[in-house]
Amino acid sequence: MLNLVEAWPSAHGTISVATGGGALHWTDPAPLWYQVWVLMVRGFKQQSKKELQGLNFGLNGGLALLWGFLWFQVGSDVSNQTEMIRNGTSTSDAVSVDRFTDYVGIIFFFIAHWSWYPLFSGLNNFPAIKDMLIKEKASQSYSTTAFFIAKVLCEIPVSFVMPAWFYVLAFPLVGFPLQTFVPLFCVVMLNVQVSLALSMVISVLVMDQDKSIVYAIVTMAFQMCAGGYFADMTQMPWWINWVRYLSYWYYSLACFFDIAVKPFGVEEQLDILGDQYSFSQMSNRTNIGLMLLYTTIFRIVAYFVLLTTKKLEFK
Repeated sequence: MLNLVEAWPSAHGTISVATGGGALHWTDPAPLWYQVWVLMVRGFKQQSKKELQGLNFGLNGGLALLWGFLWFQVGSDVSNQTEMIRNGTSTSDAVSVDRFTDYVGIIFFFIAHWSWYPLFSGLNNFPAIKDMLIKEKASQSYSTTAFFIAKVLCEIPVSFVMPAWFYVLAFPLVGFPLQTFVPLFCVVMLNVQVSLALSMVISVLVMDQDKSIVYAIVTMAFQMCAGGYFADMTQMPWWINWVRYLSYWYYSLACFFDIAVKPFGVEEQLDILGDQYSFSQMSNRTNIGLMLLYTTIFRIVAYFVLLTTKKLEFK
């Protein structure tokens, strides 16, 4: 960061120090792209060191193997049973529906893990560097906009590693149909991005790790319970059933269901499952668009909070 503060102004402008105030004033500060690049390189190294640890690989690999063996080949069983029913070689719809329920269960755990894990992994991002941000903001080392852009850009590529590691282990064990490999991974990653954006909002709003955990648990519990897996939100009173639209689980579970369940079920099975769960009935394109919208809204809120917060003022 010293290079960014000193090298650019010395080569392209001048620096004056206000007497008494202690603040640096750049007559020719580094351009935004230069600030973003330097901050992104630094942030990428910090984020990689924090996230790509052996403990995190062990955690996600262990959960992938655990769930993979507990739900071993449930996807293959569902596909085979459905094919037999369609061919008229089996009439055991009840058994098939039970297995479909197990199948939806592992889908829930996929969404649950890749909502809770990224949420909690990002809660300490801002509290951990709060003191550094206060000093660097006071010295006008870079703009808040540059820092925010760099933070998002360095966070996204690192966020792909753990889900990919988990996915390549769990996917073949669970026995998801091969044609769903790429679409389901895209849904997982989109869910991760929404959770990371939500984590950023909580982190920058609270700026305290212990308090952030409390806010995160309450927020994620709402997202989970309103998503349509545990309760049929459509049967709730009108003054409360609308909250399902505020849960991004409502849309991500629907995408998983449409990609991995509906193409491999028969009408009777899907009707029974439809009575058990109340996921979004909108198209996948609409569900994905709404998840992207939630991600954008969370990022914008985090940006404006970071821009206006008084918790980063030098005192």
